[in-house]
Amino acid sequence: MSEVFAPLVQVLVQSTLVLWHPWPDASELRWWLLAVAFGSAVPMLFLIYGMRRGSWLDHHVPQREHRILPMIAILASLLLGFGALSLAGAPRPICAVFALLAIQLAVLTLITRWWKISVHTSVATTTVAVAALVGGPLLLAAFAPIAPLTVWTRTHMRAHTLGQAVTGVLIGTAICAVALPLLA
Repeated sequence: MSEVFAPLVQVLVQSTLVLWHPWPDASELRWWLLAVAFGSAVPMLFLIYGMRRGSWLDHHVPQREHRILPMIAILASLLLGFGALSLAGAPRPICAVFALLAIQLAVLTLITRWWKISVHTSVATTTVAVAALVGGPLLLAAFAPIAPLTVWTRTHMRAHTLGQAVTGVLIGTAICAVALPLLA
């Protein structure tokens, strides 16, 4: 279940929500592919590469002390994605999501230096916020369970303490509350 709520999967969901709501449009496919490349594929390839080299145990990078390098690499991919999307003339909402995710990951990376905050729960909260922004109350109701389910999954698997998981939600909520209105 943790894979469904993984940050790189959530970025895929967020990109889909922003670009294809309310109906899929073939002209948006190029932006979606670019978003998926920089938001999910490149980061996952980096995580798999590090895992195969033995730099970390798995693609979730469970040891806090090993998380900084992958987080910085993923932040670089998000920033490159933001730049590529912006320069190519992508719709403002997808650029805003990438800017928001970059801000969020920068904050989470700083916190991770001292504490193993949950990136899963923070990014899941962003998915809920993006769903509410693009689809209003109906999509909010549909996506709202993602945040508490992610908290449960991460604590049930003992990947995080309840405090780390809930703080991830609070950080994600705070960043979305401040950044989304400015970026969207």
